[in-house]
Amino acid sequence: MKRLKKMGGTISILFTLGLLGFLILFRTINIDNYILLRTDKLYYSELVVDVYGNVMVLIPQIEEGQYSLGLGRSRHISIPQNNLYLYNYNFKIDANTNFVLTHQHTGQQIILGNVLSENKGPYPKVISYKLKIPDDYTAYHQEAESIIPYYRLNLTLLSPRGGGFDYSWEIKTVLIAPNGDKLQFYRSFGHIDNDKNSGIFNSE
Repeated sequence: MKRLKKMGGTISILFTLGLLGFLILFRTINIDNYILLRTDKLYYSELVVDVYGNVMVLIPQIEEGQYSLGLGRSRHISIPQNNLYLYNYNFKIDANTNFVLTHQHTGQQIILGNVLSENKGPYPKVISYKLKIPDDYTAYHQEAESIIPYYRLNLTLLSPRGGGFDYSWEIKTVLIAPNGDKLQFYRSFGHIDNDKNSGIFNSE
């Protein structure tokens, strides 16, 4: 009798663990909002801004490569290229050669850095600015992945049984001035629910 009770308890525990694993796998229980593996913050001190057409591309000067996430995992990080569109943002070089970014609709501003050089690119109407970020700024790039993969359903007429495993991820590039003004670029994929946005965020 005791043996049957012990066996029943074991089966109950295994069933509960299996059900829990199933719910996590399909993200009915979403752990990605609470547990992520993150790379170290990759700090940068220079920023390249390429302006052409109606686009401004901000390129933090970090080193591309494999970076540890912990638990024996790593993630390849490419040099990020973050786009801003000139119908939403404009810029000016002030009297102190500071590169000042402004949101046209809200009037929010942030100084991105001091202009070290200004060059015309290899294509017509391309101007490239190299900026030195002030020493008292905090500027970094960081990426993260879910600790456990989820099962992604891909049901289509051509592939009714399609699907596979994937990891949720997020990518964040941040530049913060001493007064709290911040420029942030944020992207995520998968099951990470967040209220993080991209753009200028003033301290006021």
